[in-house]
This record gives sequence, C-alpha cells and structure tokens, in this order.
Amino acid sequence: MSKAAVLRVEVTECLSAAAEHICTLLERTVAEYERQLCGLKRENERQRRLLDAVLKPEVHLHRTELCDVQQEPEPALIKEELEQLWSSQEREHLHGPIPLKDEEDEEEKTLQSEEHMEARASSWQLSSTHGDRV
Repeated sequence: MSKAAVLRVEVTECLSAAAEHICTLLERTVAEYERQLCGLKRENERQRRLLDAVLKPEVHLHRTELCDVQQEPEPALIKEELEQLWSSQEREHLHGPIPLKDEEDEEEKTLQSEEHMEARASSWQLSSTHGDRV
C-alpha cells in the first residue's frame, strides 16, 4: 500500500472517530436540554396556577343551617374574612404554605391529657382508699 493510501485510511478513521464523538456529545446535549425544558414547563405551569390563584381567587361557600333564627352576616365581617383569605393567599404565594395545626391531633392530645388526669385521679382515690384501710 502506498503512503498516500495509508494516510487516507488513517485520516478516514480519525474523522470517523471525531464524528462519532461529536454525535455522542450532541445526543447528550439534546437529552439535557429536553430534561431542562420539561422542568421549565412544570415550573411555568406551577407559576401560572399561583398567578391564577392570586388574580382570580376562588371562594367556596358552604351553606349551613341555623336553628330557628337565621342571621345575615354583617358586610364588615364578610369583607374582613375575604381580606384575611386574600392576605393568606398572598403570604402563601410569597413564603409557601403555612402549616396549620391538625384538629384531630389537638383533639387526641386533649383526650390523652384528660385520660391521664382521670388515671391519676383514680390512682389517688385507690391510694387514699388503701390508706384508710391500713
């Protein structure tokens, strides 16, 4: 084989390896861009929902039945409740959701406390009853 033919084979191999390397890097770059695009789409949707919540707040009212007397809520009270709802939504938008106390947890703590006090009272009564017998 002539020197020119050997040089041609070496150049062809080198160019093929470079082309494969470039294609591999291109595929990785495209995959990374697609992942970033997916994340940006999710973030965009999240921000769109927040903006909608701020610009178009939804107030869900639940009807409650009153015994015999039905009272109309005072307009000032309604306005105050709406302002509190609006400010809590703004606060949530700026600082994230505010954790609320779980009513069931508080009820459970209250029940446990009452049971503990009853148990102590029972043990006190038992000890005082046994003390009388001794």
